[in-house]
Amino acid sequence: QETHRVMASSRPKIPGMILIGEIPKKQYGSAIFTKPRLIIKSAEYSNTRNIEIITIEVKGCTVTLIYKPPNINFDFEKLKNFDKNPVKIVIGDFNSRSCSWGYLDIDLNGGKVEEWAEAELLSLMHDPKLLKSFNSGRWKKGIIRT
Repeated sequence: QETHRVMASSRPKIPGMILIGEIPKKQYGSAIFTKPRLIIKSAEYSNTRNIEIITIEVKGCTVTLIYKPPNINFDFEKLKNFDKNPVKIVIGDFNSRSCSWGYLDIDLNGGKVEEWAEAELLSLMHDPKLLKSFNSGRWKKGIIRT
């Protein structure tokens, strides 16, 4: 997520992986990669209200990537292939806070994400020992944004 790629620049690459789909944007941007032998049955994309969603369908499950920029209210647009399989894996950068994922408080979007996950029968997989965020190549080495 946050590939920060304009259409004129080269597409993102990860050695040993195949780019299945992307939503290129100068600010933010999303991409999803898979191993070369994985058979993709379908791929759907959405960028409604600046919330980037990519869902791929593989044998036995769907994998959905969500990026919600800061200062945008969370809203999920269900893509056609989202419910194709009973097993769903959702990976996201929701730019929100909740006690469920290690914050001391919950914000409006954290509540919306929790309500959405509950309605979709999704379970949050989070290790509270992990940092709330990570080091990015865009930040100086050693600085961690929380």
